[in-house]
Amino acid sequence: MNFYQFFIEKYINLNKQVKCFAFYFGFLTAYYILLWMVPMNYTLFGLFLLLSGWLSWTFFEYILHRFWMHDKDAKDNSPMAQRHHHHHTHPTDIKVTPMQRLLLFGIVSALLVCSIYVSVYLLIIVGFVFGFSGYTMMHWVLHQRWSVKVFPRLHRYHIYHHCKYPNSCYGISVCWWDLLFKTTPPNEPVLVKRIVDFYFSKPNKQ
Repeated sequence: MNFYQFFIEKYINLNKQVKCFAFYFGFLTAYYILLWMVPMNYTLFGLFLLLSGWLSWTFFEYILHRFWMHDKDAKDNSPMAQRHHHHHTHPTDIKVTPMQRLLLFGIVSALLVCSIYVSVYLLIIVGFVFGFSGYTMMHWVLHQRWSVKVFPRLHRYHIYHHCKYPNSCYGISVCWWDLLFKTTPPNEPVLVKRIVDFYFSKPNKQ
């Protein structure tokens, strides 16, 4: 890649990120305007704050996966990109442990208590951390064969991302950002047995 191609690709990549953020902040602004204009009780107001935190996580998850974990230029020097590349070559080798997931849900519970006794606005943070906690669980679920019965589209999209279309299907928890930003597969090919077996293959013991 020559000097000009490098900067052109950087510009295109940055431009795509800016468009995604512009759309999201526009959506979030409209969401909060509606939240403050529509009369609602304390409980409903809290639920809307919780939802906004969770929505923010799903968007950040998409951006993180699409632009940071799949940054071609960062592949050789970014620990995040290196870990993600390892996950693509060893699909079932997931680094987040059950104890870490349990700890995350404990943090969510503690933050929820704080939001009740300190400030309802903390529910935005609760929603965001809950989204991250749910993501760690959902990622594990999508690498189990039975997930096709519970989350068929997410299951199929995640296999596409791992094995056929690495530049699409970035959503883990939800797929609507892929649909909105047009990063779904160009078609829905049949997943042959060889691909499915690789996706569910167990990591080799050292």
